[in-house]
Amino acid sequence: MEAASRKRRIRFKSYTRPKSEPAKPPQKDEFNDEFQYLGDSDYSSSDSTSSDDENQSLSFPGNHSVKHNTVLCQQVYVKSCRYFDKVPSTYFFRRLKRTHIDLSHHGLGFDGVKSVAIALVSNTTVQRLNLSNNDIASEGLAHILETLQENIVITDLNLSNNNLSSGGAVLLDEALSNNRIITKLDISVNVVTLLHVHTIRTS
Repeated sequence: MEAASRKRRIRFKSYTRPKSEPAKPPQKDEFNDEFQYLGDSDYSSSDSTSSDDENQSLSFPGNHSVKHNTVLCQQVYVKSCRYFDKVPSTYFFRRLKRTHIDLSHHGLGFDGVKSVAIALVSNTTVQRLNLSNNDIASEGLAHILETLQENIVITDLNLSNNNLSSGGAVLLDEALSNNRIITKLDISVNVVTLLHVHTIRTS
């Protein structure tokens, strides 16, 4: 009888509610605040510049204007992700201060590339942008081309393997006819063929 009573007590204790409540999952605003915190702390004036050109940062000691621009672009990116109900990419968020961003194989799609395009409108650091293998199609291409109307820094753009059709070639022709900033454009592995490439002015 005593053993049975002890066993019941042990069983009861094993199901006792713990004193501390389990942590609640972060709310959306807390999630965005965390991104802002990462952007501000990650962009240190003592950040060393990588010798690799693809990972080179334009963060120089005392260059507050570059830091300010990056933080603004990060804020715009997080807000646009919230607006379009998309989860922000830490990878892209952190690299808005660098000269090269490689977003190939990120599964952005035509809707996911919207926030990327919006964040790059006023960016002054990113010079090379790789969006290959993201299936952005002509609709996503339109967002990128709108960005290029305002952005005067991006010179190298990779749009290969993005399911771009002949309609995309028309968009490129119209957008780049007055663009003298883009010096390198990759549209390989698309429905766009050599018959369409000659109409695109990339001088």
